[in-house]
Amino acid sequence: MRWARALEYQKRGVIHYHALIWFGGASEARRLTAMDRWFEIGQGIARIFTYNPQLGATHYLGKYIAKGGEIDYGGQWWAHG
Repeated sequence: MRWARALEYQKRGVIHYHALIWFGGASEARRLTAMDRWFEIGQGIARIFTYNPQLGATHYLGKYIAKGGEIDYGGQWWAHG
């Protein structure tokens, strides 16, 4: 699994995240099941959408970085040779 997330500082004083998550060769999880599970474990409401590669990651994360947020990532993003 690899991921990237943008941290957004909201006006009400809380941190909010926007994330892209890739599960690789694993079977694709149903997005509604993932949304329900996120809520069940007490993490609040999640809106999960299928990634559109034609829009690119900037579409999903860029505006939050531009508003003063931060970005971080995890997982293996490149092959080791």
